[in-house]
Amino acid sequence: MKYKNYFTQYAFIFCVIFSFLFSVNVAYAQDENSKPEPSLSFFSEDGIRFWISINGEKQNKVASSNVKIPATQDTWLKAKIIFENESLPEISKNVAMSTKGDVVYRIKKARKKYVVRMFSSPNSLGTGFGDDESASTNNTPCYGEMPSGSFYTSLSAVQKETFEATKLSTSKQIADNNCLSTDQIKSLMKAYQYEASRLEFAKYAYKRCYDPQNYHLINDAFEYAGSKSEMADFVKKK
Repeated sequence: MKYKNYFTQYAFIFCVIFSFLFSVNVAYAQDENSKPEPSLSFFSEDGIRFWISINGEKQNKVASSNVKIPATQDTWLKAKIIFENESLPEISKNVAMSTKGDVVYRIKKARKKYVVRMFSSPNSLGTGFGDDESASTNNTPCYGEMPSGSFYTSLSAVQKETFEATKLSTSKQIADNNCLSTDQIKSLMKAYQYEASRLEFAKYAYKRCYDPQNYHLINDAFEYAGSKSEMADFVKKK
């Protein structure tokens, strides 16, 4: 009888442990299955409908204000937005696809025309990635420019610095850790007192520029024609 009680107790403990492990595995499997599949998505801010063409292939048969494409690889793709309203011009843009999470682009109206802008991306991929992957010489991928809130906080910190050298080193740290748009780079350049600092940072930040095709716009931050010419020669060599 004594051995029988021991056997009954051990059997009960075994059943409890087995049930616990089984429930954990089931919960884990359900959690894994419930995770959304990584995707590349486009949505229009004002509900205007459109088709998406990726590398020349139309993705949605019916025009929609929200299109989601399953992410199959980490790569850059050539996207074309074709509006249902034929009076609106098509938009072509290089976009990023990632298997690490959802990459979302927003179609919005800016200055009386529609543009495509990064809306969100996986945190593990950093804050930005340019239309031209070769614009960044480091190994960190970027999926969009630095969020405006974070950028203006950083810009304010640069502007509050007393010494030019500190302003420059702080700006370089910002560029090292984020991808910046041409407008953001230009704003940082305007925080400097000396032309030499503006030119040095413009060259330094080029490798972290989100939209290098627009880099000529930073010329507004220079005071002298010589700086503009030197910067143009620098970009041509890249």
